[in-house]
Amino acid sequence: MTYEVRNGTQRYALKAARAGKCTDAEYGYEQDFVLYLARAGFVVPAPVPLKDGTSFFTLDAPEGPRQVVLMRWLDGVPCTKNMTIDDARRLGVFLARLHE
Repeated sequence: MTYEVRNGTQRYALKAARAGKCTDAEYGYEQDFVLYLARAGFVVPAPVPLKDGTSFFTLDAPEGPRQVVLMRWLDGVPCTKNMTIDDARRLGVFLARLHE
């Protein structure tokens, strides 16, 4: 689940992973990779560090542990199955850059 969070004029995305989706180590690896991409100049929803410097916390929910991360908000529209030629080109450029 992803929620929009507003703090004054700032917007964030608060994402709660499904219970049992992955371990904390796996989720941490995912957040570290997103941070790596952000530092490399990619426009990604980078996690906002917590006060202790970590990128997420784990919540003990009734259905089981869920990792929660607060990320930068990115304006745009969700990708759909109906991709245009221009969308495909932009995706291709992104993927090529990612694999440099």
